[in-house]
Amino acid sequence: MLRGILSAKAFYALCLLAAAGLQTTSEVSATQAISEPVRVTTLAHYVNWYNGTNFRNTTTVPANGLGEYESTDPYVIAFHKSTFLQGGEIPLISWWGRDDSRGDEFLDIFFGVAPLYHKKRDVQVSVLYEARGILLEGNEEKIDFNQWKTRAQFISDIIHLDKKYFSNPEHRDRFFKIDGRPVIFVWYSHAFRGPFQEAVSDARTYADFYLIGSNFTLRGNLLDEWKEFIPAFDAISAYGAYDQHFLAQYGGPNEKYVSQYFAGVALWSRWLAENAPDTDLILPMSFAFDNSKSKQSTVSFYMNTFEAALFAKNVRLAIECSLSGNPIFAKVIPTIVFASFNEHFEGTPLERSTHYEDKVRPYDAYGDIYRDVFLSLIAARTHIDPLRCEGLLY
Repeated sequence: MLRGILSAKAFYALCLLAAAGLQTTSEVSATQAISEPVRVTTLAHYVNWYNGTNFRNTTTVPANGLGEYESTDPYVIAFHKSTFLQGGEIPLISWWGRDDSRGDEFLDIFFGVAPLYHKKRDVQVSVLYEARGILLEGNEEKIDFNQWKTRAQFISDIIHLDKKYFSNPEHRDRFFKIDGRPVIFVWYSHAFRGPFQEAVSDARTYADFYLIGSNFTLRGNLLDEWKEFIPAFDAISAYGAYDQHFLAQYGGPNEKYVSQYFAGVALWSRWLAENAPDTDLILPMSFAFDNSKSKQSTVSFYMNTFEAALFAKNVRLAIECSLSGNPIFAKVIPTIVFASFNEHFEGTPLERSTHYEDKVRPYDAYGDIYRDVFLSLIAARTHIDPLRCEGLLY
C-alpha cells in the first residue's frame, strides 16, 4: 500500500519516469512530477439510471442522436464508451449500491459491451458509493458511524466490491486506479458523523482502495466538525463547483464567484497540509447547474462559452501551479471530478445536449470547451510565475 509513503502527486511522477525507462525512488519531489508532460485525469459523473421515460423531468435532453435513452441499452453504453475514449474522461459510475439495479447489475452489463468505434480498447471506470441511499436511516439527515449497523454495512460493501471486482482477475483491470488502488467516490460524506475513520481503517484490512470524500466547499465551513475523519480519505473533492450562497451573493458564476472558488481551493489545500497530510485535493468542476424543474429548485447557473473556457483554463493553471511546487495549491493533484457527463436532471452534462426551453444555452459546446483545455498534456516545466498563481484568488 502506497498511502503514507507516496502522495498521489509523487505517484504520478513515478509513473512518468517509469514510462521513460528511468530508475525511480520513493523520494520523487512534486517539481519532478513535471519533468515529463502530464495529462490531467478527469473523473466524470456518469448517470446510470435512465429508463427511457424519466427524461420528461430533466432540464436538458441529449442532442447526440441517442434520444431519451435507457442506461442499460447496449448501444447507448457502446456509444458512451467511445465518447469517453475519444474525450479521455473516466466514467465515475453514479451510482453503485450492492442490491440495486444501478449497482452490480449495471456494472455487469457495462463490462459486457464493447465500445462502438474503438473495438481494440475499453474504458476503465470508478464508482460512486451512494452513502445517502445505502446508509441513511429513516428520516435522519446525518449518517452516524457510532451505529454499529452503519459501520458494518460500509465495511461489508467494500469487501463485496473487492471480492467481486477489485481483486477479481476477470474485472480488476476494468477499474481506474490512483496509487495503484481502485477509486471510490463517496457521496454524502459531508453528512457523516462519528468515527468514520475507524470504519475505513477496518475496511482497509480487507481491501485496498483509493477513497475520495465529497466534503469540499467554497467556504471551507465545517472543517472543525470534520477534522477527525477527513484524514481517512485519500482525497477530498465534491459533486461539482456549486455554492448556492455565493451564486446568490455574486449574481452568478462571474469573476468574483470563480475567485471565491479558488480561495476555497487555497483554504482547503492549506488545511489539508496542516491537518491531513496524507489527503490530497481533487478539484471539482462544473459549467452549469439547473434544477429549475425540481420541486426543490435552488439557485441555478450556467456559464456561457467564454466563462466556461476561462474557468477550465484557470483550473488547469491551478494544477500547473501545484505541479511546479507553488505552496498555494500544494495539495492539488492532476485529477478532476467533473459534474457531469450526463446528469440531465440538473443540467450539467458534457454530453451534447439542449436546454428544454432555451436552445441558445451552450450545452452542446460544453464538451468541446472542456476537451479543448484538458486533452492536451501539461508541458514539462519547472517554474510558473507565482503572481499567476496568486492571481487566481483575486
